[in-house]
Amino acid sequence: MIAYGGGSAAVAYMLFRFLGKSWIENKFTHGLEEFRHQQALEIHRLRIEHALRQRDLKIGGATVPAGSGLGTAVLLESLAA
Repeated sequence: MIAYGGGSAAVAYMLFRFLGKSWIENKFTHGLEEFRHQQALEIHRLRIEHALRQRDLKIGGATVPAGSGLGTAVLLESLAA
């Protein structure tokens, strides 16, 4: 009777190990993909912001100094919409 219970416990343990490992790997992979996506978005946003700060931005015929941040805010709002 003990051998029967021990055998089923071993099978249950092996099944738990296999499924648990697969679940953890799946969660890790999903989290890594999400991190990479967020990182790519941040790099893209920073490149745009950097490009706008490198030159003066003309809005409606008026020149806005690059350090004011106004042009960056306008562009980032248009990207968010």
